[in-house]
Amino acid sequence: MLIDTSTVTLTPAYQRPYQAATGAGKKSFSELFASVTQAQAARPAAASQASNAESTNYRAQLLNAAKADPVKAEKLLAFSTAPESGAFPLIDISQWPAVRYSVSGELQTPQSQAYVSETAASAAKARDALLHAERSKGTPAAAILEKVLALNSALPLRYKAMANIGY
Repeated sequence: MLIDTSTVTLTPAYQRPYQAATGAGKKSFSELFASVTQAQAARPAAASQASNAESTNYRAQLLNAAKADPVKAEKLLAFSTAPESGAFPLIDISQWPAVRYSVSGELQTPQSQAYVSETAASAAKARDALLHAERSKGTPAAAILEKVLALNSALPLRYKAMANIGY
């Protein structure tokens, strides 16, 4: 929350480090989003590798949580295999009316939307088939989750960038 009057500007403490690091002051949302998107595109390869390490760490954290608690494993598995959990495209509207997928930078077109939709549907079917096959074998939820995450990791890179699957 930013309260700005001619004499006083109040900024919550949790935003101050971000503003200090980014120089974000009184920018509009679109200006701020565009600057973050440009900074993301200009990241060096080392930062990209760090991001890949974070993704691997995220996956490891999910699996560790699932292995530690069977109830949590069931919840994570249910979330990971729900049909609507397939694609959460992040879009960049900073150059409106051009809309891009934030991670890949690819323009959002009817063809790209169809690709995301078709690939998400295929991935959902594969996850569902995997879930039913493993349940019939009596596989624990944490082990099934590991296989589901591996399936998601094996999806095409183009789709993963569009659908915001970082692992």
